[in-house]
Amino acid sequence: MTMQQSHDLYYDPFDTKIDEDPHPLWKRMRDEAPLYHNEKYSFYALSRFDDVQKGLTDWTRTAPAGARRSRSSWPACRSRRA
Repeated sequence: MTMQQSHDLYYDPFDTKIDEDPHPLWKRMRDEAPLYHNEKYSFYALSRFDDVQKGLTDWTRTAPAGARRSRSSWPACRSRRA
């Protein structure tokens, strides 16, 4: 997967206009940016099913750094163990 993406390709998950007909944009993302980066909101999105599926089964590599800690180090887990 490469990080090259068209400069005119833009996905905003908060833009309700996109939700009216998202399929053309999603197709462009699959074709042009399988790993899409949104600079405004600082997130990455996988746009191909196989990549998403692999990411879900290998969450230690694809999760944000803060989510990679072991569950026992999460504050909610510590308070429930007491």
